[in-house]
Formats: sequence, structure tokens, C-alpha cells
Amino acid sequence: MRFDTLITQVSDLVECEKIAGAEVHVTVAGNLTVHETFGRLDREHNIAWPANALCRIASMTKPVTATAAIILVDAGLLKLSDPLSAYLPEFAEMTVARYDRPNDPSRVMAGIEPARSSIMIRDLLRHTSGLIGSYSDSPLAQVYAEAGLTDWQGSLKDFVGTIADLPLDSHPGTQWDYSHASNILGYLVEVVSGQPLDDFVRDRIAKPLGLVDTRFVVPPDKVERLPHLYRYEKAELTLAEKAGESRYLRAPRALSGGGGFGTDEGFGGLVSTVTDFDLFMRTLVNGGSNGDVRILTSESAQELQRDQLAGIPARGLPPGCGFNMYSAVLADPSAFVGPGSPGQYWWAGSCNTFFFVDPPTGTIAQMMTQMLPWPLHRLMTKFRRWCQAGLDG
Repeated sequence: MRFDTLITQVSDLVECEKIAGAEVHVTVAGNLTVHETFGRLDREHNIAWPANALCRIASMTKPVTATAAIILVDAGLLKLSDPLSAYLPEFAEMTVARYDRPNDPSRVMAGIEPARSSIMIRDLLRHTSGLIGSYSDSPLAQVYAEAGLTDWQGSLKDFVGTIADLPLDSHPGTQWDYSHASNILGYLVEVVSGQPLDDFVRDRIAKPLGLVDTRFVVPPDKVERLPHLYRYEKAELTLAEKAGESRYLRAPRALSGGGGFGTDEGFGGLVSTVTDFDLFMRTLVNGGSNGDVRILTSESAQELQRDQLAGIPARGLPPGCGFNMYSAVLADPSAFVGPGSPGQYWWAGSCNTFFFVDPPTGTIAQMMTQMLPWPLHRLMTKFRRWCQAGLDG
């Protein structure tokens, strides 16, 4: 396996000033194959990107939140087939938006109707709850915006109460739609465990596995490894957030198990490093254990990574793609326009961080930048191609 293409292409992105800096990290069957840094953490002061920079991983928080929920399943405190309302009564009597032209992109809401079934815990994990994201092109997104969900500033409890009062976009279990489900899942973890989400992640995942840099708030003694956040617009790099003034230096009002709320650019999710994230993902690939430490049963770890859609239509996923409990998964290579083999999965964060997992070979590949906007330079697709070139080489 040779990952020369991956290294060359990322180097070129820095040289052409399309990104400020980056870090790539590839392990195969637990063996480190590539770990390279590129560019600058701070362009203004010419500070090089360090090894294991603390990165805002935004929606790459989702695998951690999903794992937290499945830890509770293994403990017998949750069942995937349980209705969400058994734990969060706010979701007991949901309604669903009714559309005159349900399959037309220009559809208009024509009213609401009672939900035909309850939201199940599995629906939160696989994003078939009927919820949408604030960034959705659904007409319901305007309803979310009017309720303040687009840039949420309140508590997580109030967020849950607010979104539960709004109609769903589809009947639970009938449609995949990328949504706020992971934020609800994070609150569910808090309610069932009796711990704030950050404490649960620290005590049940980060500490046991030795994830020393994975957390919701950057401590003062680690700010020097937090890159500035940059924006690429009109073929020019500009500073979006200084590390020393980052919102990640203080706890948000609502911890986001999904990596952020609406247009708030990932704020509320985790920061992590390539080394920490590799160790975490390797634990899942290894069946829920790492060395003598086990955080999940092997059956649960396999279920987390398995395609969950089984023919459920997916709004926004490419043909041939399914979804496990936190990321896209290649279900049908014959229908997918791109590289890969069955079971490979991948996801990204809004600050343009990416990961790619090939379970048969035990390959875990990451590229972390700290750049806006999402998506940038079609990097997620290119990153997968560059990784696949390495696997095929």
C-alpha cells in the first residue's frame, strides 16, 4: 500500500493556498502507515501545523455520541426497539408535515397529520426519525428557523422541548434525512445515564481508551495546538476564528452530540486529534475493545458499523450508499459512482475534517483541516479517492 497520492495532493492544496494547513493519518491493521503535517496552524505568525493538532471535528462527533448510546444499550438501560417517548415524553404525540407534492423539490406544506408510528431509538441512530437539520432544503426548515433552531443559544433540554413541539418532515422509519437526531441522542444519554454528555464521554469512552485530547472544551494549556479556523472565499484565505479567541475555550450552553446546531459552524461538538480519533475508531473496528479495555460488546460494535437502511429511501445520500449508526456506508458498489468495496464507511465534519474506514483491511484514514465553508474543494470525495489509491497501490 502506498499513499503517495494522498500526501502529494494535500501538499498541493497548501502550496496553492487553498487550505491553510492539514494533517493526514493512516493506520492499517493497527500499524501506523502515514502521519504527516502540512502548512500552518497560524498563517499570520508563520506557525507550523503541529503533530496532533486539536481540531474542531464537528459532525465527526456523531460516532462518539452513537457509541455512548450503545454503551447504555449494552448496560440494559436502553433498547434500540424502544420508543423514544419512553425516556423523553416530549416526543409522545408527534405530528408530521403533509405535502401536496411530497416528491417534488418545490413541495409546499399543506398541513399536519398524526405520526403513524413512534420514533424509536434506532431511528435516532440511523437518522430515520423524521427530523431534519436546520440546513435542510425542506419547507420545514423555515419552521425550524422561526423556532430559533437555526442558531440555537439555549440549553439542550430546551432545545429538545422546542423541536419536539414541531412537526416531523416524514413518518418515523420511512425516510433517511440528515438531522438533529444526534443532538436528541446526546440528550437521551444525559437523561438515561444521569450524567452530562461531556462527563459521560470522558468517563466511559475517553478515559478508558486513553483519548487524552478528545473533549468538548479546550483547556488553557492546550490552546497552542488549536489551529486558527480559516475561510476560503473568492480564491482567498481569510481568518474566521483565532484560536485564542475560540468559542471552544468555554463550554457552550448546549453540548451538541451531533457536532453543532444549524449554521453555528460545528460549535458544541468535540475537539480531537488524529491519534485519538484513530484509537477510537480502531476500537470499533476491533469489535469494541482495545487491548485489555472493552467499551462495547463485539455484537454492538458490529451493529454500529452495519448498514441500517435496508431499502429505506435516503434524501441526500448518493446511489449505492446506506448509513450505519453514524456515517455513510457503501452498500451497493454497482450503483455507487466512486471507489470502494462493500462495508467501507466514511464521514466528515463542517470544518472539513474527514475519516475513511475499510473494515476488511482494518484501514483507518483521516485528513483534518480547519477550514470553512463546507463542502470545500470537493475534498471529501477527493480524500476517499486518494485513500483508495493508497489501498489499491
